[in-house]
Amino acid sequence: MIYEVTHVTRYAYRSFVPLTRCVLRLTPVDGPYQRVLAHALMTDPAPAERAEGVDFHGNRVTRLTIRTAHEALEIRASSTVEVTARDLPKPSATPSWEMVAALAAGSRSIAPADPVHGL
Repeated sequence: MIYEVTHVTRYAYRSFVPLTRCVLRLTPVDGPYQRVLAHALMTDPAPAERAEGVDFHGNRVTRLTIRTAHEALEIRASSTVEVTARDLPKPSATPSWEMVAALAAGSRSIAPADPVHGL
């Protein structure tokens, strides 16, 4: 199945803002059951600086600096994503919430996939 997703965030300020710095996590990532076909991230006003990266958890991050004085800011992310259905496990084949909590509480790891990040 193919999804067209648009996210819009608007800010309206009481007075002009001379500088804005944003850290955005609005770009989808490819995965075993998801493929990003297209993505666009736009702002009004346009940024003077833009840098792309990946955070600790593997999420795509966009850092922006807007140096134009503005009373409003609009951030628009548009994506086309293909999602493949998968068979879900039977509830009896998965650990209970109590077991997950115990595993997370007893873990000494802070790796991105570690259950402690789900608490």
